Amino acid sequence: MDRIDAIEARLAWLEKSLAELDEVVRATADEMRRLRGELDSMRDDAVAGTDFEKPPHY
Repeated sequence: MDRIDAIEARLAWLEKSLAELDEVVRATADEMRRLRGELDSMRDDAVAGTDFEKPPHY
């Protein structure tokens, strides 16, 4: 029975680790989606603002 208990303990630890990793991966994916949206918005703003005059020191 000790061997089965060890296997069950290891399985429980692996399940917990997998759940934690899944949470981190999902949070990272959400953050990447948000940052991509911000980058796209900034890119659109930069393209729209290309008709500005250069400062006199250029």
